[in-house]
Amino acid sequence: MPALPSSNPEQFVQGAPVLHVPDVSTTAAFYRDSLGFTWDFGDDAYAVVWRDNSAIHFVKDECGPRG
Repeated sequence: MPALPSSNPEQFVQGAPVLHVPDVSTTAAFYRDSLGFTWDFGDDAYAVVWRDNSAIHFVKDECGPRG
């Protein structure tokens, strides 16, 4: 891992998107059961799923995506 942050694309290590969803538990269960992710952290308001070296975060938001 780089010692200091850089805009150099060769130093990109990992990204973790945060998706706003109306039902965190149902979304995390879908990613686990249908897409092969591991779901070992979270509750009804916030959860994280993993697959290989990638993580996706879900946060409860009744409004959904904003443009």
